[in-house]
Parts: sequence; C-alpha cells; structure tokens
Amino acid sequence: METDEEPPAVWWGHEVRVLAPSGADAGVGVVRGVARPWRGRPWSFAVELDGEGELVDVPADRIVPTGWFRADDGRRLAVEEHAHETAGRTWPGDRLRHRHVTLTSHVEAGDADEAAVRTRELVAALRLDVVDADEPVEHGKGTWVVVTGLSWPAVAGDDAAVAIASLTGATGLDWGAVSGGPDGCDAVWNPGGAVGPTPHVTWMVLDAVP
Repeated sequence: METDEEPPAVWWGHEVRVLAPSGADAGVGVVRGVARPWRGRPWSFAVELDGEGELVDVPADRIVPTGWFRADDGRRLAVEEHAHETAGRTWPGDRLRHRHVTLTSHVEAGDADEAAVRTRELVAALRLDVVDADEPVEHGKGTWVVVTGLSWPAVAGDDAAVAIASLTGATGLDWGAVSGGPDGCDAVWNPGGAVGPTPHVTWMVLDAVP
C-alpha cells in the first residue's frame, strides 16, 4: 500500500542545504536517513553535515535540495550520474514509501560498527524478520539509535494495531505502553528492572504504519 502523504522531494543520498530554525544557513550535507510522518508529524531527515561527522535530525521544511547527489565515497553526482551508478539499488528509507514496521532500538556501544553488530544480535534474539537497517546514529556518549525495517506480518492485513500485537507477542517480552490504532500504532519496551533480550539494549519501540 502506498502512503497517503506525498513523498518529499529529497531522499537518501541527496545533497541538501540545511536551514537553522531562524532561517539562516546551517550548512550543506547529505541525507543518510528518512523518517515518515504520521499523527501529524512532518517528514524528517538524518543529515550528515560536511565536516561534522555526526548526523543531525532536520524537518522537511528546513531542507533545501541543491540538485546534486553524493556517492558513497563522497563524490558529487549529477542526477543522471547518480541514476546510472545506483540503478537497481535499494535504500533503507525506501520502505517508508509503503506500509512498514520498524524497530528503533537504543544500544550501548563504543562506535557505530559495534552498535550495528549488537542490534543484529538483538533482532536475532527477538526472532524478527529483517528487511533492512539504517546506519546507527549516536544519541549520546556510548549510546546509539538503530532503526531496523521489519517484514509486515501477513496476519495483519492493513491494520497497524494487529501488526504490533503480532510482533510484540512473538518477542516474548512484556511491552509497556501501546498507542495508536489501525492507521498507525506503536509499542514501547523500557526494561526498568527487567532483563533485556540481549545485553546493552536500553530501550526499544516498534512502530507500524500501513
């Protein structure tokens, strides 16, 4: 099913100019992640600003495309060059154009590579069917956020609440707050004193949008 919202003009790999909340120029960078809106939230992007080395979260209304793309090695590509070099390639954010389930996990790790490994261990322990995964984003010193795309449960039809119920039940964990309904639903796992499915995971949220 396609989304009801019009997809934004920029996507994974686009070079963009970022504006500060005041409207001033905050720098140029490349889109490394995409967050789809629901419940009134705007599209937003994880942008790697040139020279910064970290990802910043930027809403769509503060993104201005430059008309260029960036290759994985940093080369600047025109639209035609990018289309030729990436023909047949899929991007982690592509799942957001369709109905999807994501697992957002906070994990303790020393760097992005270790965060990715620990997230794969987490998803395997939860016995979830992975579609793709975004690059880890540093949330604070020693803590990383990783968004993993999951397969939509066949039993759910187009009902997000059923999708979340199916997945939380399959994990065997005691998930806490569940909010939303058929058009968008999420569930939060906050360990408190509970033992996590793997070491180093501090918080998780399952999010389904049909």
